[in-house]
Amino acid sequence: MRTTRWTNAAQADLRGVIAYIATDNSYHAQTVKDRIQTAADGLARYNTGRPSRFPNTYEKLVSGLPYILVYRVEKSTIVVLRLIHTAQSYPPR
Repeated sequence: MRTTRWTNAAQADLRGVIAYIATDNSYHAQTVKDRIQTAADGLARYNTGRPSRFPNTYEKLVSGLPYILVYRVEKSTIVVLRLIHTAQSYPPR
């Protein structure tokens, strides 16, 4: 089975999302973090994303949340490149 690795940029995205949500509700922030992590880990088992706007990358909508995991597939690793809110302009203009 593949492993999942997060880039520094993706980790920063996740920390930002969780910090923002935690200002209102720390329990909900942890729930969101767990769901995002579960979605990323699920890609290691089943690569269910769709081709992205960039070559050799894919996108996976996190079920029930307004976030997209942008990733690439390496030999035995799913590399999460970014975590994007669906309201964000992506790619940045």
